[in-house]
Amino acid sequence: PFAADWLIRRAIRVWAADGILLDAAEHSAAIVTLSGGGLRTPRTLTVDDAGDLVPAGGGWRVSPAYTDRAVAEVNAVTMARTERRFWAVQLPVLLAILAFILATSACRALIRLRRTPDAGDTAFSSKVGQGAE
Repeated sequence: PFAADWLIRRAIRVWAADGILLDAAEHSAAIVTLSGGGLRTPRTLTVDDAGDLVPAGGGWRVSPAYTDRAVAEVNAVTMARTERRFWAVQLPVLLAILAFILATSACRALIRLRRTPDAGDTAFSSKVGQGAE
């Protein structure tokens, strides 16, 4: 009396970082749509025990122990990459900027010292010259 349209849905959820599989899970569901047989509108049902409709091995997932190890390794690689970036790029750039600032300051002080005449020597020599005449 009823017409049944069967549909098998499969979903695979994958979590990957830096090309490394961290976690994955598969879920299968059998869905049947019943129509006719006195039903005015089709009825859609999810079948829990689909028997032979859903192939064996459905509903697999990566073991939690593997996921924990993989996440720990990715975190370790990320920390190492961050530390390497600090020592190889950020710290040398900071030191170069600091060296430039200090060199500029030293050059300005040196130029200022060369342009300013020694006030004590000129005052002393001019007084000596005036009193001698």
